[in-house]
Amino acid sequence: MASTFFGLGIASSGLNGAQVAINTTAHNVSNSMTKGYTRQVANVVAGEALRVNASYGMVGSGVTAKSIDQIRDSYYDQKHWNNSGSSGEFTSKNYYMEQVQHYFNEMNTPGFTTYYDDFFNALDHLSGTPSDITKRNQVIQYGQSFAEYYNNISTNLNKLQEDTNAQVKIMVDRINSLASGIASLNKQISTLEMNKGTANDLRDQRALLVDELSSIASIKVVEKQSDTGSSSFDIKINGQNLVYGFSYNELAVVPRTSDNKRNSRDVEGLYNIEWA
Repeated sequence: MASTFFGLGIASSGLNGAQVAINTTAHNVSNSMTKGYTRQVANVVAGEALRVNASYGMVGSGVTAKSIDQIRDSYYDQKHWNNSGSSGEFTSKNYYMEQVQHYFNEMNTPGFTTYYDDFFNALDHLSGTPSDITKRNQVIQYGQSFAEYYNNISTNLNKLQEDTNAQVKIMVDRINSLASGIASLNKQISTLEMNKGTANDLRDQRALLVDELSSIASIKVVEKQSDTGSSSFDIKINGQNLVYGFSYNELAVVPRTSDNKRNSRDVEGLYNIEWA
């Protein structure tokens, strides 16, 4: 017959398991407004049964808090990161197309059609009386306005190209910074989990960095879990390793020269992105 203290031990394990669940719930509530936080749940399992010399075989020993798990599905993470890359690409394209459209907004401001019609009509009027000084001056005036319009458009588009080029440099620097942060978190997570710890909050931090990275570039994430408890977390861009385990590769921007310009009208120094 089991002792009274054995029964108290079972009751105590139940209280301890419930306390772990309550603490986990409190942690969830306190982080309800934390960006990137993933809800956690206490994984409580039956304690190891004890064999006794009785007809009923084995006696349960209560409950054990085995782990605290994240309520997160890697399938949806992959879907989100894949679609985030496409969303980021078209959001950027839409932004710069709107900037270009602003310079050709003929619905609200005088544009190509207005300046061209004025110049063409002035030439048409001059063709009837080519000796008329007033009409000659009008042709010159409208011609100058037409030329100034084109020069302004050219200047504005060049400035937009320069701004876009500067933004490319900023984004490449940010990608390198994110890669460094993810590699550092990989090491912390692997070290903690190999020692039977849980790295839920560190995993949230890493996922948040990957979220941002996926909005800048199209990436492929591969995570593998080993039998020893360690995990590998790799990120590829265009089939090449950006992050692999605890290490990472950097990207670099290389200005184009006059010899390798893709368009002769491009501004000087547009960047090509290469592996550093």
